[in-house]
Amino acid sequence: MRLLLRAMLRELSQHPLLNALAIFGIALGVAAVLAVQIASISARASFERSTQTLSGHTNYVIEGGPAGVPEAFYRTLRIELGIRDSAPVVSGWVQLETDGRWCELIGLDPIAELGFGRLRVASEASRSFSPADNGVWVSTQLAHSLPHAADGTLTLRAAERSHRLPLAGVIDIPGSRLFADIASAQVILGRGGWLSRIELQLDDRQAQHLRTQLPADLTLRSQRERNEQVTQLSSAFDFNLTSLSLLVLLIGAFLIFSTMQFVVTRRRTLYRRLYALGVTRGELAGLIAVEAAILGSLGTLLGGVIGLWLGHGVLPLFVRTVDDLYYPLATATLTLTSVTLLKVTLLGLGATLLAACWPGREALRELHSRAPEHQARADQRRVRPLLLALAGIGAALVIIAGSRGLPAGFLALALLVTAAVLVMPDALRCLTRRLHPLPLLRRSLLWRLALRDIDRHRQRTAIAVVALAVALGSALAMAVMIDSFRSGVEHWLHQLLQADIYVQPQAAVGNHQAVPLAPGVVERLQASPGVAAVATYQRVETRSGQRSVQLIALDAPPQARAGYQLISGEMAAAWAAFDHGAVLISEPLAWHAQLGVGDQLTLASDHGPLRLRVAGIFRDYGSEHGRVLLARPYFARAFADDRPGSAGLFLTAGTPTGEVLGPLAAQLSPLQALDFRSAAEILTASLAVFDRTFSITALVRVIALTVAVAGVLGSLLALAIERRREFAILRVLGLMPGELLRLLLLECGWLGLAAGLLALPLGLGMAYMLTAVINRRAFGWSLPFEISAETLLSTLLLAVLAALLAGIYPALQLARTPAARTLHEE
Repeated sequence: MRLLLRAMLRELSQHPLLNALAIFGIALGVAAVLAVQIASISARASFERSTQTLSGHTNYVIEGGPAGVPEAFYRTLRIELGIRDSAPVVSGWVQLETDGRWCELIGLDPIAELGFGRLRVASEASRSFSPADNGVWVSTQLAHSLPHAADGTLTLRAAERSHRLPLAGVIDIPGSRLFADIASAQVILGRGGWLSRIELQLDDRQAQHLRTQLPADLTLRSQRERNEQVTQLSSAFDFNLTSLSLLVLLIGAFLIFSTMQFVVTRRRTLYRRLYALGVTRGELAGLIAVEAAILGSLGTLLGGVIGLWLGHGVLPLFVRTVDDLYYPLATATLTLTSVTLLKVTLLGLGATLLAACWPGREALRELHSRAPEHQARADQRRVRPLLLALAGIGAALVIIAGSRGLPAGFLALALLVTAAVLVMPDALRCLTRRLHPLPLLRRSLLWRLALRDIDRHRQRTAIAVVALAVALGSALAMAVMIDSFRSGVEHWLHQLLQADIYVQPQAAVGNHQAVPLAPGVVERLQASPGVAAVATYQRVETRSGQRSVQLIALDAPPQARAGYQLISGEMAAAWAAFDHGAVLISEPLAWHAQLGVGDQLTLASDHGPLRLRVAGIFRDYGSEHGRVLLARPYFARAFADDRPGSAGLFLTAGTPTGEVLGPLAAQLSPLQALDFRSAAEILTASLAVFDRTFSITALVRVIALTVAVAGVLGSLLALAIERRREFAILRVLGLMPGELLRLLLLECGWLGLAAGLLALPLGLGMAYMLTAVINRRAFGWSLPFEISAETLLSTLLLAVLAALLAGIYPALQLARTPAARTLHEE
């Protein structure tokens, strides 16, 4: 054992750069996984802590339609049904006039709150929460960021009115939140006679009995179910990011594989001597495993440090994306769990040990054979990877056809990538041998030497080429997917935004809830000179079963209807049915709920379940959870508030926008402060949100390419050290240092070009899987598939550039090394 440990430590110390590259490759892969995990878990943990603190001891909630729960039912609940452990809640969003921030205002009943344990004052100096204060309490986080008010008041703006309220105290609750007595909150939010929800403390028997007593327009749900529904909104987003980070770890495993292969190959003589001295194959296998464990442990430790730093930087970006797409999340605290640490540790060590298995197995098999004989046997076994690749492709096709789940889609993608990796060494061999007969190349001695060396050492060079090809293919796939997605969204917005001007209340800009247009605004818009038609929209959040959907009340002229592209259903028939009470649903809702034209959709309304027939399915990228279009007259029958929240103006032909916009804004300003935007402005803002959403993906792409370049550098360094004797002989035969440098750069350039050529079909195949399978299953969208020549050309150029940059250092080292010294060492 002492002999083995001394031999291992000596070999590790003799090549610190190669070992450092291996450790760095593991570290980057682990860091990418850890950073994404930290960002996701921190965002979720922040939301869950906030929700748990707000809910206190609540375990069930009564909810109604978009308008909420009638206040009169709360009296019925406590007096007639005898449910005493209940608390009414009113919530909504208000704007601070001091800095324009949006904060959640929560109205509570201090008497009912006594048993729920969530109103904890932040200091002894604060008074008890009391309705007599007629003021507003602030959360600890908000209190620290509020500008100092000399008179101790806070000015809020809600329901398009300003409210100046005294600051009553500070409550120890996370997030930017305000609290008030429920009556004051109803006045501020304009929700007189309505509650947002009623929170309860029930056992299962009481909950089952209460469900039978509730009116048809109310629903009893568990608090855990509500929390899971909100946090599960971003599950597909998390799954995509985690899968991309795992891909980075896979590329890092290629780096470890190439390094371990070099380590084992270079120590072949050492293993033969140890074997001759009586060391068994099992002990040699243990030696290889210990070395891999040391490299893996160091890489995982370094990756943990980098991942913490990277996660801290990614977290604000992640929070902004979650806030844009899913649920409000103002801030998040960095959270690291033991499960996350265990996961990344197993990933780092596992990838390293697996990467060392194959070269270690090959080295042990070579103990009784010579390299040429082993190479001949390897050539005879080339058919085995091809058969495995075909089996992987077949399994992927079966999985795609037999399952609609997202994990199955990623499994199919992994099988296809594995199949491509298996055939890449043979593809590289074919590409290289195709160049041998070319007359132009046969005239160059350096080209002949380069192609011969690449073919002779293809078992070494193939690893670098495969690693670079997988990294470039992954980057190409993500680029094509993002470009296709962006193109689809841009085309959809161009078609949807048919109006010349869009109008909404200024109070709705940046708000998380809809604000209605004031009475008389729509009528004046319709009567304005130059306005040919007006479309009105009203958006409310409701439910279809356990699924949250957006219901849009639409009063649209033919110009506005032309913006909705139907992918199922005949246009004229669908809109005719829409005018008679049927609905049009978005593609994601149809996909996830498995609905088609003619099926029935049930929605929660303010007057009970609303059953509607599906007349058509339209393309929509605005919500992955689903949108439903309903004609305004039928919406008004089922919902308490039918006031439109925005309008689209269609101007008469030839009317400049400026001639209408100025007089219109001046005419409507006495009624309501309105925000006027053109379709181009909305398009720009929407695409900005899109770009922010995929900025994390771009970061993962950069990390993947960095790992790949490090892998190529490690492989070329290993190969250069292994071929020192060969290059020394070439120097003795008359090859000049400059010619040797060009020879090595020619080899690197061809390897890079070959990697780029192999990355193109791999990347396009992965891009098709991401757009047509993964995104479809995750979000329900059907995306176009667009490939630009610029993206393909940049992939090839990047491959050649990466290989040349990686080959400069080992080429310079070999060119500067005196041939006599190398031969003397031999």
